[in-house]
Amino acid sequence: STTHRAQFRLRVASSPVNLADVNCSFRATRTIQVLVNNCLYVLKTKLSNISGKMVNSFGNIYWSSTNEEKGVQFVLEKSTDGTHFKELATVQGNAAEGFGSNYHFTDPNVLNVPAYYRVVTKEHNGSSNSRLVLLSPVSVQFDVRNVLNPFDARISFDVVAPADGTARVTILDNYGRVIKSFNQAVTGGVTPVKLTDHGAIAGGVYALKVEYAGVSVIKRIVKVNN
Repeated sequence: STTHRAQFRLRVASSPVNLADVNCSFRATRTIQVLVNNCLYVLKTKLSNISGKMVNSFGNIYWSSTNEEKGVQFVLEKSTDGTHFKELATVQGNAAEGFGSNYHFTDPNVLNVPAYYRVVTKEHNGSSNSRLVLLSPVSVQFDVRNVLNPFDARISFDVVAPADGTARVTILDNYGRVIKSFNQAVTGGVTPVKLTDHGAIAGGVYALKVEYAGVSVIKRIVKVNN
């Protein structure tokens, strides 16, 4: 948590569904208070337009920057599962301070399996990660991954798509009634999606339905009350 003096309490149950049922879960009486020295430092360098493509079996990553800080570095990281990353290379920022530039990096390893790439922007006082870019030697299949479950006031997940397009996201209750539905622009690769206005939804089991190019993926999600 980045909130100073936030308090946490543990709830235990035998399954995610039981977490939402007060008769099937147990809540600890002890609370933990977190003290945070949050300086709210925001990186000066802004990363934008990150993309990638396969060229002769090699992964190529492209990105742009604005308002570069002197000495900024861009660290390329690679993963085969989208979770565990290893450093691939470091690119030194080459723009004059306060200006931006365009960058390109080619992975020196032949890409035989799907791989995730990200760019970590590192400055003197902090760092930040870019969105993920998925490159694959075979066709990427539409999928929904990394669903935050159970959730409280925020739902987050990643949409994996073979090309740029529009996905339809729908939240339904146990009776099939639509709680929320909207269109989400997605890019070829991985698009993170976050919904932060669900604090008023009652605790229980819901369905997250994501439709793309005529294909639907449905995930069961559980809302827990704070």
